[in-house]
Amino acid sequence: MTHLTTLMGIGILGGAFIVGWGPLGCASAPVSRSDIAGSIAWHATTFQRVPTTVQDRPAEQYTFTLRLREHTGMGITWTRVTQTVAAAHVQPLTVSQDGQWRLPPQGELQLPFRLVWSCPTLSEACSTAAGPPRWHILLIGTTDDGHSVQLGLEVDAPTGDAVVVSR
Repeated sequence: MTHLTTLMGIGILGGAFIVGWGPLGCASAPVSRSDIAGSIAWHATTFQRVPTTVQDRPAEQYTFTLRLREHTGMGITWTRVTQTVAAAHVQPLTVSQDGQWRLPPQGELQLPFRLVWSCPTLSEACSTAAGPPRWHILLIGTTDDGHSVQLGLEVDAPTGDAVVVSR
């Protein structure tokens, strides 16, 4: 059985990472990288996949920026960001981070994400066996008038070499 190792974090949070090993699993069909959810438009942008190594094995570092834009004039303070990352044949891994991220009324917030993905039992990159990773991101916070809000997003890494950055 192939075991995959994943390190992930939200870049703005000073490198909060977890490491996980898991048996084979599955992921569902691809989804878009932008949408409008209620009063918030979002877009995952600046995707990059950089070949790297982890413990002398091939790995990949994925980075992207999640851009949120508020459209109704009601600001939101996000207090928890939870991300779950999965791919075909990979058991999902979840990490949460508490903090304060302000989305101003009719303004924009940018949240950078980072994933270092290694498959220690493979002699090739993880995406060769599992395809690109998928993020489920859950943001929890409070509006300026004190109402609790949650925003769930599904983000797929682009397929192919379009986002590869050589080292």
